[in-house]
Amino acid sequence: MVRITRLWMGGLAILGLAGCGGGGTPQANLTLQVVDGANEGYVVASQVGNAAWTQVRVDFGTKSISIALGNSDRYGVAVRCLGNNQVYLIQATRSEVEGPKVVCSQTPFIPSSLNPPFTFRVDWSSAASSGDFLLVGNRYGTAFASASSNPQDLPLNSGRTGSQEFLARVLGASGPKAAQIVRGVNVQPGGSLDITLSSPLPPGNVTVNGVPPSWSSGSSVLFLSGGGDVVFTLSLPSNQYRPVSGFSQAAGDRYIAQVSASQGSRFLAGFKGATGGDISLNLPAPWSNPVTVTATAHPQVTGLNYAASDLKGYVIQLQGSGLTYWVVLSAGWLSGTSYQVPDLSAQLGYASYGQGQTVLVQVGAGVSANTAEEVLNFALGANLAGLTAQSEVYGAGVQGSYQVGGANLSLP
Repeated sequence: MVRITRLWMGGLAILGLAGCGGGGTPQANLTLQVVDGANEGYVVASQVGNAAWTQVRVDFGTKSISIALGNSDRYGVAVRCLGNNQVYLIQATRSEVEGPKVVCSQTPFIPSSLNPPFTFRVDWSSAASSGDFLLVGNRYGTAFASASSNPQDLPLNSGRTGSQEFLARVLGASGPKAAQIVRGVNVQPGGSLDITLSSPLPPGNVTVNGVPPSWSSGSSVLFLSGGGDVVFTLSLPSNQYRPVSGFSQAAGDRYIAQVSASQGSRFLAGFKGATGGDISLNLPAPWSNPVTVTATAHPQVTGLNYAASDLKGYVIQLQGSGLTYWVVLSAGWLSGTSYQVPDLSAQLGYASYGQGQTVLVQVGAGVSANTAEEVLNFALGANLAGLTAQSEVYGAGVQGSYQVGGANLSLP
């Protein structure tokens, strides 16, 4: 896999609301949601229309923050997450994205010891062979053992107590031979659950269209459970994946197929949700027009004119020692083909890239038939949990590096 997929990683369900004032010209409010489950803290700045950026607040914890836009449809919001010193900035129109969301940190989980262990007693006779590896796990803990006796006891020594989902898997030499979702498992010390594995479902195929000749590429398929407890890769060789027995679209289960391809400074990426069966992804055309990035701490980027009928916006990522800067621009906000990354060091309190420092840069276009709100919040650096079985998001872009104060970067 090439190192570009995080450009289009993430985006959760949107919780923003739009409001209007009293009589006269409607007054708009924007609702920014910041997720900070670990209480690491963040700083927020905003821009109304084309006015100057101002600091809104310094805060901790997950909050919904209302920002008054007056009569303007255009806005900008920026969040500096103090825990990882990442800056997330989105400039958009409210008609495209009325509920921007930034994830600074998730609620931490420290596994608790289960003494005595919780035991899964697995009948694997229909799904495995002697010597295969048996696993029953989720985000919080995994029980495992080699298939020797049947049924096979798998002790869960640490995890979370209470009701939760688990994925039972059989691993062979070529990957998952079988997978089965188990819901409503009440984990308590000393408890147990009998699981009878179903016969394996036949593999599904992953077809990727649009990879140019001579480009390197790779793909994978994840299973995400509706309750959020299970996220596991189910990829098999030859662009296949193992479907999950007990899959329920009604419960919110989905598969997410991911693909990335690259050659030199150009890359393509794709994410598509599915409910099973064969999955086909259609990558967009590679980025071909020239891009120039000035060699400054807050560069100007020219050449933002990727041609696509379903273009939703652009992403610019800057990464240097101690600071990562994400910029997301909606297609309706960007009026030309050039963009100046704003210097928000005063409003957000970060140290800019210094003279001579190397900065990695990625410039990409977001292409999708889904809404701009879903696509651009996904691009804003959240996570795959926000994608649904109907999601289909693609990216095309270029990447390189420059030294602050050195020569401008020309791509591709």
